[in-house]
Amino acid sequence: MAADRVRQLTVLLEEPYRVLVARDSTLAELPELDFSDLAAVDWVCSRNESEASDRVLRRVCRSVGFDPRVLMRTDDLNMIHGLVAEGLGATLTTAAAVDSRFPVELRPAVQELGLRRTSFVRRTGAVPAVVDELQRILISHIAVGG
Repeated sequence: MAADRVRQLTVLLEEPYRVLVARDSTLAELPELDFSDLAAVDWVCSRNESEASDRVLRRVCRSVGFDPRVLMRTDDLNMIHGLVAEGLGATLTTAAAVDSRFPVELRPAVQELGLRRTSFVRRTGAVPAVVDELQRILISHIAVGG
């Protein structure tokens, strides 16, 4: 294997997926959500259908007998939060991605949604000093809770 293809991966964060819902919705009143009861929910999804949260959403919905209803596809976090806050749909996300300026709530699911992993990937061997510094900053930032 060529030296430039060898990679070093450091997991920075592992977080469970949760369902993001409007704070004033009936779903926010529940301690956990059962996807068997969410067939009528509209979902805000990523623009890329291969994105991890979209794959998780399809897998879980199909496991209980339906395909998710997609309201909109966007990667704009403000738009996602705004649509959810207005009660127009729900989305899968993690706690680190929640914008507290919006009236939204995260709810766990009865079904296993899995973990979102965020990693720092770098070439092994010689790299610019800034790569080492960035890795150090990210690791220390995560270690103190962001």
